[in-house]
Amino acid sequence: MSSDDDDDESESESSKLFSKNNPIFNYADYETAKALLVEIKDIFQKHLKPSSNVINQSVDVTLKLEKDLEKLADMINNNGMPAEVMELVHLQIHPSLQTGFGLQTKMAMDGQMNMDGQ
Repeated sequence: MSSDDDDDESESESSKLFSKNNPIFNYADYETAKALLVEIKDIFQKHLKPSSNVINQSVDVTLKLEKDLEKLADMINNNGMPAEVMELVHLQIHPSLQTGFGLQTKMAMDGQMNMDGQ
């Protein structure tokens, strides 16, 4: 395989991140994502949203999180751009959860993520 073929394949893969209506290659994963989203929204409505008023959380953060979860549902249900889904989850929803509910990532002493849950 030539270097040009590798470049074309790389461009093709990265362009999929920024295109709409990508074909779904694994319907089981896609259906799992939709089911997890239903569960996340249910947890938010039953446990996180009501508790935000009780423990004096910012109403703005809660409203933003609710709006972002709806946006995520629309993106997943309408086969949105993968890059936009990743951006929404990692740059909007995750920081809102950290800010609104005091969540922190677990860091090892050397500053690296501790992925083993210890």
